[in-house]
Amino acid sequence: MDVNEINVFGFEFVGRLVNKEKEQRKEPIDLLKSIKAKGPMLDLSGKIDEFSSYTVIDPNNRPTEQWLPHLNNLLGFDEPTYKEFRAFCFSIWEKEEFKTSSYSFIEKTCFSWVTTLKTKGQFTSDLFHFLIDQLLNITVEETFYFEIINLEIDEGFKIGEVMISLYDSEKYNSYLKKIDGDQKSLNLFEKGLGKKLKGGVFASITVIGEPERIEEIAKEKVTLAINVLKLFDETVCYPYSISSFGLEFKISYQKELITFSEVNNELMIGSVFNNHSFQIGKKEYEEKFSHIADAMTKYILHHEDCELNKLVLQSINLYGDAMSTQDIHWRGVLLIQLLEFMMLKDNQKGDMEGRSKSRLSKFLSSDHLEKDRIKSDLSHVYQIRHKMVHKAKKIQIDDLMYTRTQQYIGGMIMK
Repeated sequence: MDVNEINVFGFEFVGRLVNKEKEQRKEPIDLLKSIKAKGPMLDLSGKIDEFSSYTVIDPNNRPTEQWLPHLNNLLGFDEPTYKEFRAFCFSIWEKEEFKTSSYSFIEKTCFSWVTTLKTKGQFTSDLFHFLIDQLLNITVEETFYFEIINLEIDEGFKIGEVMISLYDSEKYNSYLKKIDGDQKSLNLFEKGLGKKLKGGVFASITVIGEPERIEEIAKEKVTLAINVLKLFDETVCYPYSISSFGLEFKISYQKELITFSEVNNELMIGSVFNNHSFQIGKKEYEEKFSHIADAMTKYILHHEDCELNKLVLQSINLYGDAMSTQDIHWRGVLLIQLLEFMMLKDNQKGDMEGRSKSRLSKFLSSDHLEKDRIKSDLSHVYQIRHKMVHKAKKIQIDDLMYTRTQQYIGGMIMK
């Protein structure tokens, strides 16, 4: 949908707004009596409606209508029109210009524009530029720090826009100076956040966008950066060694296990720590990772916004998720899903396995013997997938064939 279409459809929705009468309110329930509350209570009844639009939600928590109180009536969209209006707003939200905004911002702002134009008969700008201006007015800049569990580094490095590093000591010390003299704040900081920050490894990124959206953007970008690292984790070569490093908000470092003993009737709780670290020393980084990190940084920052590049970035995330899956048989299911995601066209049916194996082997090698080996290895993992999905059965795994398949798919992404 281009700018002109957005503006044309915007004006069309102005004409599709309808009026309906407000429902008469029944006598309000006296909540003060029911809860025996004491003291004065601020009465907001009848005041919020004068200024706020609202959405009607059905019993399944699905939004169905949207209305604005106006001149003792309601102005807005009934269910059929509102469904079309939401689809229109979603199409706007997909545009590159609004990638830093939330969907709710787009819908709320569009509804404000169409109702204001309807009630006042004029507006200072068309819908598209009104959205741009409103987004600029609320845009903020913020730096996020996400802790990485089970990753050890000697010094920081960058992947895309994300800095992987020990926590910034300058920011740490500047905050200590800020609360210097406040012993209570110092004690709380040292026991809580300060303890967490000392020696921790963090993924940091500065994001510019709408307040409701920036945390989500930050998490998306740091997740991609961590999954780039997982292309080189030891799990790729040693399938039974689970990739246990990752972002704190995505993995659990400590798991609690509750057990009950039938013998002595004891209920017990224990903790299981996931502390297998992935180590990247300075020398190892320079020899193994630096050129790849540089290449991925350039790719992430400067790739064209086309379908192929979106597939590559999504594949990195899917591969990272697979490498973090502890059940090695289920990981095989995820690897095959990723393979078909990259090798097959949308809605392609018929001999999906044969097509995927043929295309990947041709993509990775021109040698006939090597291509046959790739197909054979993939056939083994396909069998793992088939038995898991269709029979809920775990078959014996050939470690070498499985390992090579992991490497094929990782190599496909990097190539």
